Amino acid sequence: LESIKDPDAFATAAANIRDAGKSLAVLKVGRSEVGAAAVKAHTGSMISPADAYDAFFDSCGIPTTRDYDEMIATLECFAICRARPRGARLGIIGISGGETALACDVATDQGLTLAQWTQATEAAIRSALPGAAGVNPLDLGSTPNHTVAQDGPAIATILDDPEVDQVLVVQDCQATLTPTMRGNYTPRIQSYGQYAASTRKPLVMISPTAENTHPEIVSAMAAQGVPVLRGLRTGIVALRNLGISASPPPA
Repeated sequence: LESIKDPDAFATAAANIRDAGKSLAVLKVGRSEVGAAAVKAHTGSMISPADAYDAFFDSCGIPTTRDYDEMIATLECFAICRARPRGARLGIIGISGGETALACDVATDQGLTLAQWTQATEAAIRSALPGAAGVNPLDLGSTPNHTVAQDGPAIATILDDPEVDQVLVVQDCQATLTPTMRGNYTPRIQSYGQYAASTRKPLVMISPTAENTHPEIVSAMAAQGVPVLRGLRTGIVALRNLGISASPPPA
């Protein structure tokens, strides 16, 4: 999007899209002074300050992106997720303490709320995974000698927790995975897909780097309604936008 010449008409069109059960995201260009001058030269339109556009999109309940990568990831979420979150409370699962901690940092930066799991969920996690702290995020790598079968009850409990609106799984899915690594990860990835297919909450898998994802993993997870996104920040922006698209615009 370069400029909006009729904000009222645009807001009405956005509302019609929402009422039809469809999703809309915007990539606004011309945010910088130089970019705004380039848009003006191209369209002949005066460009309002970026903050004014942001406020307008917020009032319409329209999620925004800053570049093509964020736009693509957002559209992947829209197209593949079978469920829409009812809020912004996020549960995070991963096999690396550093990656899950970074995911918490990025999610907070993007305005998402880390879910406070119920005491029942915490107790169920500690029961299934002795040694686990039982709090958000769930770092499966910190639990000694655990198996995918042991992880299952903990993941199911998190998805059932009423304080959790959506779940982020941090999982290496790069196309460069060695056959051994992919073999080790496959049972875990398959289990995530099975749990996602049985819940009404969105579960999104994010490969932590921007490398291309493995096409077979992407295809298998899409069939279960799970998008596999590239890069923590880009993926979490898409997850945030999934929530914005599902929420009514501010009154």
